[in-house]
Amino acid sequence: MYRLGLLGAGNAPTSENPLWAAFRRGLHELGYVEGTNLLLEPRFAADDLDRLPSLAGELAAMNVDAILVFGPTPMRAAQRATRRIPVIMAAGSSDPIAEGYVASFARPGGNITGLTYAVSSERFQKQLEILKEALASLSRVGAWWDGDADVYRRSWAPALDDAARAARVFTSRVPSWFAR
Repeated sequence: MYRLGLLGAGNAPTSENPLWAAFRRGLHELGYVEGTNLLLEPRFAADDLDRLPSLAGELAAMNVDAILVFGPTPMRAAQRATRRIPVIMAAGSSDPIAEGYVASFARPGGNITGLTYAVSSERFQKQLEILKEALASLSRVGAWWDGDADVYRRSWAPALDDAARAARVFTSRVPSWFAR
């Protein structure tokens, strides 16, 4: 029986929550069935962030197989609680390298893995590398973007261009309003 710790700063998700339902459905589709071969160990701080270190400590003491964290504050608590149990971030950090969670996207090291919403040429370069592994003849990548989003023009576009140059692929960006 696998035991998956769940660590979050807010309230525990309810069965009515569509993201929670999709998560559980995805686990089931992968062959993980609660009560049969999977036990979920939820620990949520109900917005009392001071509780996170003790909740993370509980999960580490239980020796769960992995800890899934929701957000950067639970991420830090899990990182401090264990260096051995795999910690999986679900959008746990906007910049996991700068925040010291991982060494790099290519070689994270340590026990932390998962998803991030980081804007960096290194992240985009890793994504392009994976695409090129899947499609050996890849030479051009398109990116849809919100033509009104200043954040895209200031951070995402330069990072994507840097990554494309490093991966030796051409990028073209098409504003989303163009498709209307």
